[in-house]
Order: sequence, then structure tokens, then C-alpha cells
Amino acid sequence: RISNRWRAGDESGAITAVSEEMVADFGVAGTPEQARAQLRDIATSRVVDVPLVVVPHGAYDEVGELTIRALAPGAD
Repeated sequence: RISNRWRAGDESGAITAVSEEMVADFGVAGTPEQARAQLRDIATSRVVDVPLVVVPHGAYDEVGELTIRALAPGAD
């Protein structure tokens, strides 16, 4: 449902199709240590084939770089 809307160019519809439960189950936030643990849990679940890290739109380049470095395999 989400991907169909996204592919059809309905970005707003795709965003509204994301439930609070999905954000709670697949979102990653907190300290670098907490975020790595959350990402590790997601990566080892049977629901996700390949986890993706997306830096929020509008974030400074430095924030994106720090986020990717903090969540990279072996960062801990």
C-alpha cells in the first residue's frame, strides 16, 4: 500500500499510510548505542530483508555523516 502510493507519485498518501505502530517497530532513535541496538534488532528480524538508514530530509550533511558512522557495522 505504501510503496504503491509512493511509486504512483502520491508522497503524501504514502506518508499517511505509515502507522504509528510501524514507526515504533521500525524506527530507530536515541543515543548511538541505543540506535545501534534497535537497528541490530530490526536487521535480525524476519520481517526486514535489508535495513536501510535514511537521514531525515533537511538534515545538515554533518548530521547525516555522523548518523551513518554511528550506525555502521562495527561502530560499537
